Amino acid sequence: MKNGVQKALLSAAVLIIFILLFVTGCASMFSADEAMEEIAWELADRITERPEVFSGKTIAVYYFTEEGQESPISGYLIDTLTSRIARVAGEESLDITIVSRQVLDRILKEMEFQLSALADEDTQIKIGRQLGADIILTGTVTSVHDDYRINAQLVDLESGAVLDGYLYEFWMD
Repeated sequence: MKNGVQKALLSAAVLIIFILLFVTGCASMFSADEAMEEIAWELADRITERPEVFSGKTIAVYYFTEEGQESPISGYLIDTLTSRIARVAGEESLDITIVSRQVLDRILKEMEFQLSALADEDTQIKIGRQLGADIILTGTVTSVHDDYRINAQLVDLESGAVLDGYLYEFWMD
């Protein structure tokens, strides 16, 4: 009888752990707006924690790719992240400059890059320098139906080093 009770308790414990993991996993899925807000605040935290790396820098929010091409939601990500980061930077009095998408689009037009070249590291560095940026925020998007995973990275344009990264799963509102 003792073995039967132990097995039942063990089964119940495994079930509870599974339910907790499932609920926690679902809770970590953000709406698109929540994910953009989280990225903006994560960036603010990094800037505050590492002023020697980020202070006085110009950051350009660059295109996001999906399977080697511009993601269908790239425009949304650029516009929303630029606005959210600028707002958070103002609220926190962060010593950074954010470059707008209109400037990015104008430079792309002037340089006549094809969208397929947007993922190329050399292209990103050339465009970033044209923007006067020190750092670009770029990344990839993986989509499954209406759910997305964004892998965003802060890339130093001088060295090509990835300074920081963010991984979020979200759904489009």
